[in-house]
Amino acid sequence: GRLERKYESVRNNRTVDRLFVIAALSAQDAASPSMLESMQITPQRLPTHALLDWLQILKNLPGIAQREQHLQVVEQELRSRIMLTGGAVLFTTEKNDNWWWMMQNGDSNAARLLLLTADLPSWHDDMGGLASGLLARQKNGNWGTTTANIWGQLALRTFAQLHESEPVTGQLEASY
Repeated sequence: GRLERKYESVRNNRTVDRLFVIAALSAQDAASPSMLESMQITPQRLPTHALLDWLQILKNLPGIAQREQHLQVVEQELRSRIMLTGGAVLFTTEKNDNWWWMMQNGDSNAARLLLLTADLPSWHDDMGGLASGLLARQKNGNWGTTTANIWGQLALRTFAQLHESEPVTGQLEASY
């Protein structure tokens, strides 16, 4: 975290870059809470993909100080950005979330949101809407980028697996 490289990008944001890397490391059990010590993370200022990276880190690193409070803030911020328009899940930050150089956009954000929240009890009631809203973002059976298509498939598989095992709460009546 101390090496600074000068490179041209449309938006140079060290916090976003570090969250991206730490999230990837946390998915492989190769991150530690100490990687976050020098960071000032303000969820309201993060692009949605970085907010999702922060959520992933919080889920994967239980040793983070004040983890539960951070999770509440992240979830609240994510909920404040979600719009359901015409059945599709959109974000209030959609115009600023198209970071093509990092392969991030609204489609991949919607897929990652479903994937990362599928096992969180506080999002249980939202899962159906998030899944159908993700599907509604497709055009001609695809999302806009290869990255979004991969995230979308992972998210929908995870959603299906988690909800397959749920008990049926009502009885179906057969009509003959």
